[in-house]
Amino acid sequence: MAAKVRIPAPLRKLTKEQPVVDIAGKNIEEVLANLEKQYPGIKERICDENGQIRRFINVFVNGEDIRFKEGAKTSVSEGAEISIIPAIAGGSTHRTEDSGLRTESDLAVAQSCRHD
Repeated sequence: MAAKVRIPAPLRKLTKEQPVVDIAGKNIEEVLANLEKQYPGIKERICDENGQIRRFINVFVNGEDIRFKEGAKTSVSEGAEISIIPAIAGGSTHRTEDSGLRTESDLAVAQSCRHD
């Protein structure tokens, strides 16, 4: 079963600059193992020394966060779309009176999501 794996920009040097690669596997664990076979060195950037997906790496299967599914055991169907997304932190801290948001980036995301 091949899935389309979206590779984040910081890891594309390992995939010869390919933003999307086709990788087989029945679950995320197998996909990551096969990703490593095809592109040596990539798994250590995604997983820690115990083989667990790093806390700051988010993995989605067809738009669903695997942390709310079965983690690395989350099944992957033929043609599934897997996104590997490093967490982004930062922004200056400030609190708006009406939103309770704490960073400028939170405020920007909230404003971009508003439907007036």
